[in-house]
Amino acid sequence: MILEELNQAQREAATHGAGPMMILAGAGTGKTRVITTRIVQLIDSGLAKPSEILALTFTEKATSEMIERLDLMMPLGYEEIAVKTFHGFSERVLRERGHEIGLDPEFKILSKMEQWNFLRRNLFRFPLKYYRPLGNPAKYLSFFMQHFDRLKDEFIAPEEFLEYAEEKLKKFEDWGGNGDAHSLRSRVDDEKADYEEVVKQHEMALLYKHYQEAMALDGYMDFGDLVFYTLKLLETRPSVAREFSERFKFVMVDEFQDTNYVQTRLALVLARAHGNIVVVGDDDQSIYRWRGASLSNITQFLKVYPQARRVVLNENYRSRQEILDAAYQLIQFNNPNRLEVTSGLSKKLIAGRGFDGELPKAAVELRVFDSYLEEVGTIAQDVIFGVSKGGRKFSDYAILGRTNSHLKAYAEELMSQGVPFVMRSSDGVLQFDEVKDLIAVARVLTDPYDTIAMYRVLNIPAFGIDIQEVFLLLKEAKAKHLSLFEVLRVKKASSQGSLFDSTGGAMKVLEVFERLMEYAARHKPSSVLFKFLDLSGYVKFTLDHEGGDQRIDHINAFGKLVVEFEKGERKNSL
Repeated sequence: MILEELNQAQREAATHGAGPMMILAGAGTGKTRVITTRIVQLIDSGLAKPSEILALTFTEKATSEMIERLDLMMPLGYEEIAVKTFHGFSERVLRERGHEIGLDPEFKILSKMEQWNFLRRNLFRFPLKYYRPLGNPAKYLSFFMQHFDRLKDEFIAPEEFLEYAEEKLKKFEDWGGNGDAHSLRSRVDDEKADYEEVVKQHEMALLYKHYQEAMALDGYMDFGDLVFYTLKLLETRPSVAREFSERFKFVMVDEFQDTNYVQTRLALVLARAHGNIVVVGDDDQSIYRWRGASLSNITQFLKVYPQARRVVLNENYRSRQEILDAAYQLIQFNNPNRLEVTSGLSKKLIAGRGFDGELPKAAVELRVFDSYLEEVGTIAQDVIFGVSKGGRKFSDYAILGRTNSHLKAYAEELMSQGVPFVMRSSDGVLQFDEVKDLIAVARVLTDPYDTIAMYRVLNIPAFGIDIQEVFLLLKEAKAKHLSLFEVLRVKKASSQGSLFDSTGGAMKVLEVFERLMEYAARHKPSSVLFKFLDLSGYVKFTLDHEGGDQRIDHINAFGKLVVEFEKGERKNSL
């Protein structure tokens, strides 16, 4: 019955038995359905037990969706099928057999925030010269983390990187000097710049080696380590590789176009003994190339398995034909670097069942505006008109933006028009004004001389301070060479000025912060920030104004970030 619901190409892919296969699955063509149906078919046909099947996915969301579908398709109480992300599978392997390469099976996986904290705490233990922090110790931490991740994605070990960097450094030994590019006055600027790059690379290689050693010593791993060490285990311990190949006789990989080098290599190693591997992907949907993923993964697979069966899924169940045609027209600009061109296979999508009937006149429309204000205003009005006159819901609409700055303009316009919305962004909550307010509060509490942060605090609407009074305070601070906080304390001591005629305004700001400074000495950061919200009346003021619920959601999300940060902190101070 399940097979009867599939189209011809889907059925061909789902009933494939042993041997390699590549499924080119266009957008909305039901690839998850095909993968889950094939798993059921392998079990029903007796080719594999549930425990002998491994499905590797790219995200936790894809894993959950696949497991939910299998739960509906399989009988109650069926044996577990290994549907895992690459990281989830790698963690399982390392906890089971990581001791074979000297790893502690009780390792702790650090989140990005915990990894950042670990680097910050250990930074001065590392051999740094060029990257030695002066005023801002955390300046390079994110850069280091990205660099380490990229090295692991390319399966480059610390020893290998250091050897490479040392060989390059030796080429400059005849220059003399002490490693300072600026001392090489006799060389042209290009040579100095080249030498500086080599020195930086050598220092990065040393840092990578020391970072990995420090992590291992403390029993820590980051997410990049998981797949890196799993591949190292399987490639250096043939008996372990054979064990896992025998355990998982059928391997499937979802979103294959977005796997990086180390993930691709891991999948191929797992299937090396039997060749029962199916990869599902579409080069036109690759979104992670900037993270090190390569479109050459698919061609690499075909080099390893030139005899692999190829199936193209091109019947789309998500969009009308006009949209598919427009998308196909645009993707042609990526030619000739597309599989459709190099392989001769047609990947043009066709609208499937359920999209017949009368189509709108303008399924795809291009508009050009003179300014972003006109753009966001027009789109907001279109949404409002569609809901009030067109019988639609606000949740029927989605606005996609290339950058967060573009989306912020829409968010401000929708909020001013009273349109409910949910904003999703890679920058998370840190971009919102209410969160920037709390960060400014934290800055003032840790450094009362931070006039920029104090200026933002004084402009928080909940305090109700007139902007002219804030400018007067700034003028006085500049004239007396004081910080804004010092000016407030001086004025309180002398009880002068209209600012202190009531309990509101700047007087309230000073009272709140004087209480908070004492409180912050004995409490963790999250408690301090929530204390500020209570003392200042920030929450009540926000809820009493339009868009307040959305702002409170952002504050709660930021609070969770702060709590997460505290978990990796030893001092736990603001």
